[in-house]
Amino acid sequence: MAVAFSALVMLKRRRNLREYWLRRCLGAEWKRQFPDASSEEIRRFLALFADAFLFRSRQRLKFSPSDRVMDIYHAVCPGPLMAVSMELETLVGSLREEYGVDLLASWKEDVTLGDIFRLARDAGARGCATIPRSLTHGGPRSPGSREGGSPHPSGRSTS
Repeated sequence: MAVAFSALVMLKRRRNLREYWLRRCLGAEWKRQFPDASSEEIRRFLALFADAFLFRSRQRLKFSPSDRVMDIYHAVCPGPLMAVSMELETLVGSLREEYGVDLLASWKEDVTLGDIFRLARDAGARGCATIPRSLTHGGPRSPGSREGGSPHPSGRSTS
């Protein structure tokens, strides 16, 4: 039974991600949105994202600056039993390690890859950075609070 369930989850995940894998290379879209970013800088950021989500390196340029991280997360983790995966935690840790970015400090459900890339690029000049509310369309809220009250971007409590 566990094997059948696992197979069904993998099929759903593959179907959910199909829209991304059928895309052409979106490197030109990244360059249009971030004209002063080098191709290497874009690839490095997308490699970090792809590694966090266990995507193949060749798939990294299938993602758009306007792709919402949580949409991708829900495609990867299609059900509540898959929510134990560590993609978001890995992404948060990798961003902190590579760029000095504190993504958790201002996490919003609608954050895009472009928002995070902009933040990562700015982090070098400002030290540890958080996503400005103007990028995430969010209003004022207390530090560490999340939509639904969870202190974790995946919606799970860390306690």
